Formats: sequence, C-alpha cells, structure tokens
Amino acid sequence: MTLQQLRCLCEVANQGLNISRAARVLHTSQPAITKMIRALESELGVQLLIRTGPKLTSLSDEGAEVIKWARRVLDDVSNLRLAASESKSASTGTVRVGTTHLQARYALVSAVQRFAAMYPDVQVVLCQGTNAEIAGWVSEGDVDIGISTLPAIVPPNVVKFAAFPIHRCIITPAGHPLLKLKKPSLVDLAKHRLIAYDNQLATGAAVRKAFAAAGITPKITLRTADADLVKTYVRAGLGIAVIQQIAIEGGHDVGLCSVDASHLFPASQSWITVRRDVYLRRYMTDFIQIVAPQWTGAEVERVRAAGARRTGTAAEQRKAS
Repeated sequence: MTLQQLRCLCEVANQGLNISRAARVLHTSQPAITKMIRALESELGVQLLIRTGPKLTSLSDEGAEVIKWARRVLDDVSNLRLAASESKSASTGTVRVGTTHLQARYALVSAVQRFAAMYPDVQVVLCQGTNAEIAGWVSEGDVDIGISTLPAIVPPNVVKFAAFPIHRCIITPAGHPLLKLKKPSLVDLAKHRLIAYDNQLATGAAVRKAFAAAGITPKITLRTADADLVKTYVRAGLGIAVIQQIAIEGGHDVGLCSVDASHLFPASQSWITVRRDVYLRRYMTDFIQIVAPQWTGAEVERVRAAGARRTGTAAEQRKAS
C-alpha cells in the first residue's frame, strides 16, 4: 500500500468518481489511477468502487470507510511534513483567517498590527464570510483559523475556543431625544425609525427576538448586513440603530452618539475555531493568543489533543481536557 494509491482513491472520491478530473488534479493518467486503485483493492481484498461496465457509479460501504481512514492518513502525513519543516521556516508563511466583515473591519485590526510586528515575513489572508461559511471553511481546511460567532451547527472536526464578548449599543445622530434617557426601553426605541441588521446576523436576530418577545413591532426603514452602512444611514437621519460596540471606533464616531444597550440585548460571544486534526504552525497559535490572550499555544494544543467539544470559557474547557 502506498500514499500515492491513497491519494488517487481520495481524489477520485473528491471529483465525484470522475477519473478524468482526478487525473488532471494529480497530474497523471487515467490508466495509472485505475491501476493503482485496483492494486489497492487487491491488497485489501475488498471492492472499493462500484463499476457498471467501464464507469464508476458509487462507493462500496467498504470504500467509504477506507476513504475516511485514507484521508486521515494523508492529513497526518501533511502534518508530519509541516512539523519537520517548522524549524526551517518558523517565521515565514501564510495564515488564513476566516472572519466576518465586522470583525475584520474593527475587532482584528490591532491584532493584525501586533502580529505583523512579530512576524513580518508571514502573510495574513482575511477571508470574509457568514458564520456558517467560516465554520465550513475551517472544517474543509480552506482557512487555518476562524473568528466569528458560531452557526447553529458546528462541524464535528472543528474545535472552538471562547475569544471575547460582543456588546451592543444604540446609536443615534447628535441631539437625538433618546440620548436624554439613561436606560431607554424597547418601547422608547419603537417610537423611532430603525436601521436594522439582516436577521441572519447575530445582532439582527437578537434585536428581532427582543422586540418579538415584548410584542412590539419596530418601524424598520432599512436592513443591511454592513455596519458601516448602518452608521451611514443613521448619520443621514434616517433612523436609529442597535450596533456592536466594537463598530464605534475608539468609543465614538463622527456624527454619532451612543447609548449602552446591554440591558436590552444580551452580548454575543466571538469564538476562535480551528480544525482538530491539522498541524498549527507556531505563528498560528501566536495569532490566536494575540486575539484571545487566555489561549496560549499549550492550552490550544491540550484542548485539541483531548478532543474537547464543550463550549464555554477557557477555564471550563481546561476542566474538560
């Protein structure tokens, strides 16, 4: 059994059982792939791929199980190579971070600045998406680290670490009557037009649920998924908004005033996510610690090694491990 045989089998599965496409990806020929897979079947003594004439139609039950383990073997080989090369290239490379527009625009700027000072020869690639997309990217290995709130379903090969809370505030134009109230109520907010986040986003969902629970229907002028657009339309006098405090730069924003909204809307939790089974370069764990200082490289690896699946604080996950 060879690694090349395992690569051929996995790539054929990745390409929907299309040997021609798999051959192009692996830079080899169709007959070579067919020969290696048949040799693997002969060695294992089972049929891995179901054929109808010359065409592959499906995986056998044994084939699906073998592919699952083959992928683990190939991942382990990749991790071994990375570990072996760590001393030679410990301060060079790329870290791919999947995150939301809000966190890339506001929460991560200082973290990237600090990281760039520590590792000037490591490139940071920010990939922006929804919470569900980010979890999927981490699971598939398309990004190294995810930073976002969590979707309803987190892939089982993804480990999560509590990063920081995301608090919310109410923003208004200067001189707005809401600014006279220390703790405005939902009834007070409903008297004014609202610039709202998309309901698919955590803040949009939190606002919708709070008003629905109170039996109040707010007057929504505009919905958007972009914090900067929310602020732009509030400045233009088209309404007030509930927004994440991190989006109010330096605690203030030109043309805007804010009022704490923690008594109306619970904070969300931002999480760091990584795959359980991939090798993390030293600079990747350092990036994680810059974002969330409670997670040292040793702590991250201990939780990953233990296969901890609990959500919670760093202390809670340490107990789980």
